[in-house]
Amino acid sequence: MLFVWRGFGIIVPIIFFICGWIVSYFYDDTRLGNPSFMGWTCFYTGIVLLFPGLMNLAPAEEGQARRKHDFFFIPVIIWALIFLIGSAVILFSRSSEQETEVVTDTENVTEEKIVARTINYMNSSDDTIEFAYGDAEGLIDRIYVEPHIWGSMKLEPGEYLFATFDPEANTLQSFPNKKYAKDRSRYAVRKDKDGEFYLRIFNPVTESIYDYDEAWIMLDGQRNLMQIDVTPICGKTLNEELIKSVDWLAQLDTVYDGQDMIEPNSGGTKDNSVTMVQPGGDIPTKVKRGERVLMLMSVPMEREITDEYIESRMKATYLPE
Repeated sequence: MLFVWRGFGIIVPIIFFICGWIVSYFYDDTRLGNPSFMGWTCFYTGIVLLFPGLMNLAPAEEGQARRKHDFFFIPVIIWALIFLIGSAVILFSRSSEQETEVVTDTENVTEEKIVARTINYMNSSDDTIEFAYGDAEGLIDRIYVEPHIWGSMKLEPGEYLFATFDPEANTLQSFPNKKYAKDRSRYAVRKDKDGEFYLRIFNPVTESIYDYDEAWIMLDGQRNLMQIDVTPICGKTLNEELIKSVDWLAQLDTVYDGQDMIEPNSGGTKDNSVTMVQPGGDIPTKVKRGERVLMLMSVPMEREITDEYIESRMKATYLPE
């Protein structure tokens, strides 16, 4: 680049590059497009140039012409003002952008808190089941679920009523269930013109990204959901010998009552994360250090859960004949 200067006007680009070099130690992003980096570089350049610029304004000695010091025909003092004004514009503009971003981020956080949560529903019966759900305002939707499948939907946190019906429209079950209705952590009492009624509280997802936030509803009202730690068989070749070697009863974490909405409590932290395998889902072939892999599996309510029973279910699922 061709520079044109008179006197000590050449210090303008020199001071600018020196200030940029010093300021760069405080920034990872030193591109010209980084407004914060450029703003402070211009500010310090303007401050440094202000001193020689002001000195050049001093009256010349009698009988001598004042020597000109400029860069591209612009006096050094003007360059100082240009850099100072430019820095103010850049930094104040950057500040306004950051305020806007903070508002936007706050809105996004709010949206995250009310983001829809997944509810899975399972029909383990031999018949198609009608699944209806609503809130205090009335029915939201009804779904017909075919035998031996599970599906999912998303609902925003709130208070709901869930009910399932057989092909003859007989009620199989409904939530709230009287068995749990007094638990105010799960059920809310509301009133209308006809009196009091209960709704199931559906909480938002937790802040942690290392736990499991999905809920489950057993539609037929005849099955529970058990949670089993399958970490011992992860990352290994599944065969009958491996499955038989595990003490499955010791790996049984919890049995959830299918007469209520099930919200598996998996826990989990950054160092000890938890992966949940859906019923019949694939066993992970790799496990991170400290990771626990849990599996959900339906079980008839009246069935005694033994090591042999879980073993047979694992074989039937993963070692089909």
